Amino acid sequence: MQGRWFAVALLLALVALVSPALAITAGQVSNFQDGTTQGWVMGPVAPLPTNVATGGPAGAGDKWMRAEPGAHLAFFNPSDWAGNYTSAGVLDVGIDLLNPNANTLDNIADMRVVLFGPSGSRWSSKNFVVVPTDNVWHHYTFSLRQSDLTQVVAGDTYASTMANVQQLMFRHDNGTTPNSGGTPYLGSIMLTHSLNGRVEGLRNTPRDKQPYMGLVFYGFRVMFDNGIYYLHYNEEPQVPDWP
Repeated sequence: MQGRWFAVALLLALVALVSPALAITAGQVSNFQDGTTQGWVMGPVAPLPTNVATGGPAGAGDKWMRAEPGAHLAFFNPSDWAGNYTSAGVLDVGIDLLNPNANTLDNIADMRVVLFGPSGSRWSSKNFVVVPTDNVWHHYTFSLRQSDLTQVVAGDTYASTMANVQQLMFRHDNGTTPNSGGTPYLGSIMLTHSLNGRVEGLRNTPRDKQPYMGLVFYGFRVMFDNGIYYLHYNEEPQVPDWP
């Protein structure tokens, strides 16, 4: 998604109960006023987020974070926003977002929150919020209650995830129901001719429409085993036979 970017100004842990917690604390914020991105990062193919010195929701002098997507629009924090959300009483998180891109359907961002559990599970918002292309700051609140989340990757119960969140993520996912990887951009162009087109995985594809994967599964293993075999039996150094 070259040339497109999004602005993030304030992340706030909204509380129902105040008590000590590991890392995450009731009422903590990422407001970017120290000139850094405060531990927020993006995926490996996306540019690093940057801190911008002015133009946040409070106007001149209010710092914010610029997030430019690669294959996905997703930003996450595996440090300051990890911990025991249950002990902290955190049941909602708030965020300020601005979408400055051209006013087209493809540029609209449909954002969900995602919690990562200790065994790799992922719990995502059932419903997305729409960030319109109006170049105006908007505040959104995401509920972290089980009734408002869907488990998109198995591995941990809701309770064990909330008690040991590994990272908090916000990402673009415009499907009717959330999926494990959000909505990609590059694959969407090739398969749906739209930047925001949804590319379904095999798990979401009816069995009668899934390709036969057995040949691919076993063919890869035969190829890999052959490679190991030739490496093993050709490990003796070759001495050139000079005339």
